[in-house]
Amino acid sequence: MGEAEEDSNARLPHQGLRAMGKRRDLGADLGGDGLGVFLTSLAEDFRGWKGVRTWHSLGCDLTLSAEHRHGGHVQLMWGIHDRAPSEEWHFPTTTVHAAGEDMRNLAAEVHTLIAGRREVAERGRLTT
Repeated sequence: MGEAEEDSNARLPHQGLRAMGKRRDLGADLGGDGLGVFLTSLAEDFRGWKGVRTWHSLGCDLTLSAEHRHGGHVQLMWGIHDRAPSEEWHFPTTTVHAAGEDMRNLAAEVHTLIAGRREVAERGRLTT
């Protein structure tokens, strides 16, 4: 599947952040290699696991690490990365979710997001 790229500027004034460069449609990357499946597997293992589980998008521009923490929580470490070969920037963030229902809800929301992106992409192909 081809990538849609265009020049764009992004500004987050409250955080004092500004980014310029190519904007990509990550719809194929997100659905193509199982982000929803990965999150669902984390939700199904609500009793916990040892170590860190990892996932990355096809182009490695989105990464996710998951660790089951004491107290029944899952710590997710998300990373958005510049593409190789430049790899000039990286934006990490961490979210914490209750194991079980909270993780199931997150997985369901990601499945909905990915399905919606596919539907929009399909409609775009039909009209062009």
